[in-house]
Amino acid sequence: MCDALQPMSLHELSASDVLRHLEAGELTSRALVEALLERRRQVDPHINAFVVGREAILAEADAADAARKRGESLGPLHGLPLTIKDNVAVTGTDATMGMRARRGRPDDRDAVLVAELRRLGALVLGKTNVPQLLLAQETENAIFGVTNNPWNVARVPGGSSGGEAAAVAAGMTPLGIGTDIGGSIRIPAHFCGVFGFKPTLDRWSNRGSHTAIPGQEVVRSQIGCLARSAEDVIALWRAVDPARMSEGDPLVPPLAAANPDDVDVSSLRVGWFD
Repeated sequence: MCDALQPMSLHELSASDVLRHLEAGELTSRALVEALLERRRQVDPHINAFVVGREAILAEADAADAARKRGESLGPLHGLPLTIKDNVAVTGTDATMGMRARRGRPDDRDAVLVAELRRLGALVLGKTNVPQLLLAQETENAIFGVTNNPWNVARVPGGSSGGEAAAVAAGMTPLGIGTDIGGSIRIPAHFCGVFGFKPTLDRWSNRGSHTAIPGQEVVRSQIGCLARSAEDVIALWRAVDPARMSEGDPLVPPLAAANPDDVDVSSLRVGWFD
């Protein structure tokens, strides 16, 4: 590991910086994961963002490092740790949506997006807290309790992706996957001072994302992401191939993602309610 990257500062790296340091051989996935686990041990007792960690994460980090030493690339996200919102399927873990009745019912396969992230080389650190049924702008349920805002633990982190926003803001993960119908990524991103992105419906696959209102097709939930910089959001958008996800989800059009560099924002305006 590069001398400039001290263990207690690794949790502050953006996802884009992590990928650059990994590619340059200045950082190992093992060292980063260990730093993130230590960060979680220090701060999550006060924040309560995580609902489950994955025991396999260190072995997976070692495998990513070994592949890099052999000159093998696992993909554009090679060795990057990230977290997943509770309601998104990760093999071997529950998607409780904050309901006791859903405990002990682990998913037997990854959500399509999670499988794609793994194919691209990402490592799943664990899953994060949600409000019961995902239907609140704070994050609390009877199983895992209350998630607090990392900037002020007397405040809420927003919802329903509040656990993700809190974990990203607190440096427990460089990148998080959430879901959003009417603000469930964007509200907690605002509350926690991070960047949230809700893609156009079905540009990223929603298959394997559990919802409290299955069959409701008028305004559907959409998987998206949270990060500490816009650069990180763009990096993930560039890495994930919607055309490939269409193989596992026919609702995803088999079209390549648009290049953000080709978008002209000069005529756009920002609106708000005062």
